[in-house]
Amino acid sequence: HGAQCFKYLESFPTQIVGAALGGGLYFGLIVVTQFAGVATELFLICRLVKRQLMPKKEIVILALALLIEISRMCLVDLFMLQDYFGGREYGIYRMPVQCDSAFGWTGADGINYCDDTSAYLSTTRYYVASARGAFSSDSEECTTWLQSDALLDFKTTAPTYPHPGSPRFENLGWIVGGEFALYYFFATFVNEFADCLFVVPTTTTMGWRCKIFSVALEVFQLGALAPAAIFTHGACLKYHDPLGVSLHLTSFIIAAFGYAVWGFLFFCVPLAGLGAGVLFALWLIVQSLRGLAFLCEKLKLEMMQRAVLRASNILGSGLQRFNAWARSSGETSSQAVMGLAFFPLLLSGFFLGGLVVIGQASKSSAMEVITALVLLSDVLLKVGATAMTETAEYLLHLRVRRAVDRLASEQLLDAVAAQEEPAQSNDSQEQPAAAADQPVAEAQQPVAEVIGRTGSA
Repeated sequence: HGAQCFKYLESFPTQIVGAALGGGLYFGLIVVTQFAGVATELFLICRLVKRQLMPKKEIVILALALLIEISRMCLVDLFMLQDYFGGREYGIYRMPVQCDSAFGWTGADGINYCDDTSAYLSTTRYYVASARGAFSSDSEECTTWLQSDALLDFKTTAPTYPHPGSPRFENLGWIVGGEFALYYFFATFVNEFADCLFVVPTTTTMGWRCKIFSVALEVFQLGALAPAAIFTHGACLKYHDPLGVSLHLTSFIIAAFGYAVWGFLFFCVPLAGLGAGVLFALWLIVQSLRGLAFLCEKLKLEMMQRAVLRASNILGSGLQRFNAWARSSGETSSQAVMGLAFFPLLLSGFFLGGLVVIGQASKSSAMEVITALVLLSDVLLKVGATAMTETAEYLLHLRVRRAVDRLASEQLLDAVAAQEEPAQSNDSQEQPAAAADQPVAEAQQPVAEVIGRTGSA
């Protein structure tokens, strides 16, 4: 319907999750992808254990991660996906007015309503629902919108250059249309790929890079779940407004996120430029913090100076590491371009991921809240458990190194002492010999005196 024009919003055709392919197909693809990801992860773990390449500490972390992943699959598949892809068709309806007329209809809250036949104004409100009777005056059950809001802000002109794009996708498609199903399927695929990448042990050459990239992908895929988490896809669409962020901003980021992922190969160079701009902004922040630390030193604000220096050192070390990685991968400049291009997508994923957790936790159902905790724990476990085990291993390494240094110093002292003992024994042997020669000389002196006396006599 992208080429059609409509006079009223109510005239827009209904949209179904999954569009022409249907929600059932996407539901099946998502479930199959989840099981394939778990099977691949188990295969990789067994193969690494069989070859004795998997440290025991990482087996424990992977077992906990698998447990959380399977719990997440069960919760999502049983309580969320069936609701999302249940085949509801959402349409736009004008907000009704209460009436006592026998010609009215009963809303979801049990109140009698009549269609509003007054003139259309800028203050006219609408709701998105699977049926007209799903309306409820309770804002906790049904959200109403103005035509100027992000969901209904359809343009009066065709999407031509310099404003290309699909109005259906940018307004309602990413929430209740076929694009919503694509977002969810894409998030599932990225999540399973990240879980398989997390299996690579840190003891291998690329182990740490795989771990870091896996966690980045986990956060990235959380952002792709935003359309599902910040709305309740019931009979009437409910928006949870996480953090009070403008829906226009959220809609713009999600739409740009989708376009960038869909055409990543085409947009990688502009995205790399955007990533370089972000890094340059961080460099300016580091220089500003160092200037602020110098000013604090002049003003003798020692505590503030230490805090500012600590922050600048953290940011500066991160930039230096990224710069070192970019130079090391300079032999293939495409790696640096891809890394810079992924950076703004990662930042948008962080932003949307925060909205996902908060939006999911704000839902009324207990299972929805538990799902939010599982989504968050899936990322936190991988970050926290890996950091704790590696910190413990580093502390153990320091302890062993100190013990080795102490043992080496003791061996060195023993060697020096062993070298000094022969010298001391030689000195002790020379001293008795000299002492023995002295009485002989003393004994020879009286004999000479006696001989002298005898000669004179």
